[in-house]
Amino acid sequence: MKQVCKRIALVALLIILPLTFVCTTQNRVDHNTLRIEGFYQEEKNTIDVVLFGASEVFTGYAPGYAYEQFGYTSYPYAIDANYTGLFINQIEEVLTRQKPKCILIETSGYANPINEEDSATALATLRKWTDVMPLSLNKIRTISQNVNSDKLSYYFPFILYHGDLSNLKGSLVRFSQRNRGCTYLKGITSTNQQSPCSGIMDVSDDNECTAMSEHDTQIFLDLLEYCKTLDCKVIFVRFPHRITVESGYGRFKVQNQIETLARQNGFDFIHLDKKFQDLDLSPNEDFYGDSHLNVNGQIKLTTYIGTLLQQQYQIGPSDLSATCKEKWEKSAQYTDLFFQFYRLHENDGTVAWWYENPNLLASLDALR
Repeated sequence: MKQVCKRIALVALLIILPLTFVCTTQNRVDHNTLRIEGFYQEEKNTIDVVLFGASEVFTGYAPGYAYEQFGYTSYPYAIDANYTGLFINQIEEVLTRQKPKCILIETSGYANPINEEDSATALATLRKWTDVMPLSLNKIRTISQNVNSDKLSYYFPFILYHGDLSNLKGSLVRFSQRNRGCTYLKGITSTNQQSPCSGIMDVSDDNECTAMSEHDTQIFLDLLEYCKTLDCKVIFVRFPHRITVESGYGRFKVQNQIETLARQNGFDFIHLDKKFQDLDLSPNEDFYGDSHLNVNGQIKLTTYIGTLLQQQYQIGPSDLSATCKEKWEKSAQYTDLFFQFYRLHENDGTVAWWYENPNLLASLDALR
């Protein structure tokens, strides 16, 4: 009998070990993965401000710097190309772990609607989020609402990603963050890419609107109704964009329509395309593209948002345990080092993209 048990145990081990290896190493890992997973590493009920949206959020706002300057904790629950249909699910997911005093929803995704013709793009974006979500009723509901086929791979991502050896390197980066127990940079990214421009349109007093489609309007109205039920302040915000081409101006006019709908439903809307002067933004020095700020702009925008939250919405310093406070102080330190690193390399000539990983952290440690 003992021999039979040993053989069963050996067979089980031979099955479990390879399966565990595949499940933990054959998954795509990028800055989106690390940012979303970093959220789940935060202590429960310690984040006072949560920001939702797309890449504008994590390139434009720095939680560690906001903590250093204003004392409140915040986190960007955001992914590349995030789109409107996911926002309610994402807010519900955050509320399973945190009780924020304030939610900021960056609305650029509403100017780039995902429709039925863009289903492949929508599903690729969805995976950047659901691949990292822990199994929960909200995950099941999200996948059920957005996926019609091949649902199993959304619960077990290695089914899609297995066989790509580059996943091993990404998994090491992921394990490194898990070993640290937190993300120091809180998901921010930046680059030394330069994109000087001319012919910036002044839209500071432009209120012309372009209506969204009926489908996208309904999605936004549903979001507004949902936000009315929340027990926290909800603010809609359009992070600053350079308006240099007609397509950009068209998206700006959609934002004006979104602002109108938000205000009609009792919500504040901060339209920062119109506030370059208030932020002291330079189109050529503070952006790396029409839609994204560089570190210089990130500092200015974070300062503006933090001041607004402090003075207009009474978001004061967060009440943290000694252990949690120590982690946030370390986040502030690494964010300052990240800013130093950017300034050292912003004119290197070779374009680089920076996000938290062991190589970047080693470079930041060398600046101490």
